[in-house]
Amino acid sequence: MTTPWHRSDLLRGCKTGDVVEPLPSARRWRSLLLGVVLGVPAILAAHWVFTAWVPRRYAALAELATIDPVEGARQLAAFSSWLLFVPVLAATVAGIAGVVIAVRVLRAGRWPLPGATVRRRTEVVAGWCARLPAALLAAVLLACLCVVCSSYVRLVAMFWDGYLDRLAGAPR
Repeated sequence: MTTPWHRSDLLRGCKTGDVVEPLPSARRWRSLLLGVVLGVPAILAAHWVFTAWVPRRYAALAELATIDPVEGARQLAAFSSWLLFVPVLAATVAGIAGVVIAVRVLRAGRWPLPGATVRRRTEVVAGWCARLPAALLAAVLLACLCVVCSSYVRLVAMFWDGYLDRLAGAPR
């Protein structure tokens, strides 16, 4: 009798037989608590920034634009550039971290990495079964980094073009 396709072991020839044991329960709860203690204030701060502070700043810039359109456009371009920089920076840091992990897997030739901690009992996968997904992940992340950075540059250029149009006296 054959095994159904959804139960077949695709990594059959790649498992080394080694097993990485999970974290102790106390350490698992400690890391979860640390995540909550750091994550909840960060989420609340981001919520306040994007629901209270940013709208007030845009309202002040709109009021400035009625008084001095050129200065209002310049400050709007500068503020929007910095506001867009925050998620671009976060995406860049996350992408670089992912590429570093992928390169480490390529060099080690196994997953999970040597010395890694895992949440549950995990069999070690080695050889091409670890290297191929790592290489694909690194390539996709590098492509995404290029797209994010080029999109940021284009958006910032668009905001500054609006300022230069106002500076030249172009109508709104």
